Amino acid sequence: MKKLLLTATALLALSATAKEFDKDASLGSYKPKWIGEVPKGYEKYIHASEEDMQWWKDAKFGVFVHWDPSCLSKAEISWNRHGERPGHSYNPKGIPREEYDTNYKNFNPVNFDADEWVTMVKNAGAKYIVFTSKHHGGFSMWDTQYSDYDIMNTPFKRDICGELAAACQKQGIKIMWYFSQPDWKHPDYWTENHDKFIQHVHNQLEELTTKYGRIDGIWFDGLGKNGGTWDTPKLLKKLREATPGIVVNNRMHSRKDNWGDFDTPEQQVGAYRVDYPWESCISMGGGNWSWLGRNYAVLSYRTSLRTLISCAGGGGNLLLNTGPRPDGKINPPEAANYLKMGEWLKQYGESVYATQGGPYMPGPWGVSTHKDKTVYLHVMQDLNHQALVLPSLPHSVEAAEMLTGGEVEFKQMNGQLVLNLKGELGTSVSKVVKLTLSGKIPALKGIKTAPEHSLSHDAEVKASSENNGKYAAGNLVGKGNSHFKAGAHHKSAWAPRHSDKKPWVEIDLGQDKLISEVLITEYKSQCREFILTAKKNNGEEVELHRGSYLEEFSSKFEPFKARYLKLQVLKYEHGSVQVKKFDIYGK
Repeated sequence: MKKLLLTATALLALSATAKEFDKDASLGSYKPKWIGEVPKGYEKYIHASEEDMQWWKDAKFGVFVHWDPSCLSKAEISWNRHGERPGHSYNPKGIPREEYDTNYKNFNPVNFDADEWVTMVKNAGAKYIVFTSKHHGGFSMWDTQYSDYDIMNTPFKRDICGELAAACQKQGIKIMWYFSQPDWKHPDYWTENHDKFIQHVHNQLEELTTKYGRIDGIWFDGLGKNGGTWDTPKLLKKLREATPGIVVNNRMHSRKDNWGDFDTPEQQVGAYRVDYPWESCISMGGGNWSWLGRNYAVLSYRTSLRTLISCAGGGGNLLLNTGPRPDGKINPPEAANYLKMGEWLKQYGESVYATQGGPYMPGPWGVSTHKDKTVYLHVMQDLNHQALVLPSLPHSVEAAEMLTGGEVEFKQMNGQLVLNLKGELGTSVSKVVKLTLSGKIPALKGIKTAPEHSLSHDAEVKASSENNGKYAAGNLVGKGNSHFKAGAHHKSAWAPRHSDKKPWVEIDLGQDKLISEVLITEYKSQCREFILTAKKNNGEEVELHRGSYLEEFSSKFEPFKARYLKLQVLKYEHGSVQVKKFDIYGK
């Protein structure tokens, strides 16, 4: 039996730490005091330096991997474990704990090959891996001296974290550990003995950052708890002193204080922000983090790559997740997407890597990135033979080139930059236009390219059905919990009932209005055929578009008048559709 190793010094530290907390032993629960300010002497450990962050900012693209013995139950990692979740909500459903907690006895991923994984990541054009060393369920994927609930007590008996770190270091890929501070299985977590658990967290992180050579970062997941819950200031001091230059995310303290080095919006592209680093963590497996062992909606290559481009254009990174199979292999459709992304990045990666978001703020047309005297326009909208009209830049455009093939003509007049792109977007991911300017882009908050709100904002809306209150049609027009805030878990969408085989949703603008652009996006990749129609107040109706995969539909039209816009899904797969946006632009 491995034992918790506590020196006399550590015991004294625990005693001192315990004084910082209020506990209610009668409830068997733990109540940390709020830490609103950085304690004196710890200020320099809260954030990494600009120099230490530069590799991460330049990388833009990382691969997230959620994997542990829970994949044997074909269930979401940790969250599908039935029963008590200390410090969190009780799960009345899910996999019985007797099964979930003993999966490790049968976990034997004989086809796991760390070098093969890292080669795939490298070929995908990603620059770093974030791997789940320990999720909320408490299982450790490395040879830890502080628990028997670890990879060395499986039939596999190989240190997966160690092998992965070695492979990354050999191939020049950065390695970061995802580490859940909460541990729903640990007997001391969120109890009157929580001070002992704090030392357990510190001990395990010391192992992860000192025994495998150079480790580049820690991706915490504290489930919203504040810094007092983990003695975060002391933890950061230990990490940064033991591993100079290490970067960490912000999930080790209240997010409003922005402790750590970057924000972590989840399952959505973060809002445009260039003054603080952020990284969207998004699952390629249709909203599922881990292997579910069945046919589920996998984001398409087109959506996966557009998501990366959108993150870069908004000033952030993309951490794109996969959940490996129980045998250790990456799910083939997801592996194929990664590799296709890499092929695109080999050709056009200059428009993504080592760029900054903007200067144009994202709009229905697409996003922009820039570096030095160069601005890259990523046009992801079908312009339908119309010009792309943007506000003028701070410096004049000296040359324009279509990197992805074709020709571009431009003119600058009356405070506008007008570009004519020869050829249609069709099914390609993005048209990339490279603009060479007469000077460098200054620090800007961002140049707006679209109204703050679409015409559909606060409009009336109705649908053929709604799955439940959480997925009401009102989410699409701002009447529900539909506004994304960076760092929070806002996943609102409209979703019909599963029995609704040809669902529809209709926006009512109240009167005929001039419409020129429409943007519709799905939460998952489930639609296989759809139709978009417009109707005037007098009942005159016209078909605007008929297509197959909805995913991210964005189209520019010759301005027309209509009161109603209706989306009808004629065919879908994998359960039901979830529509995140139905934005309408015009006057």
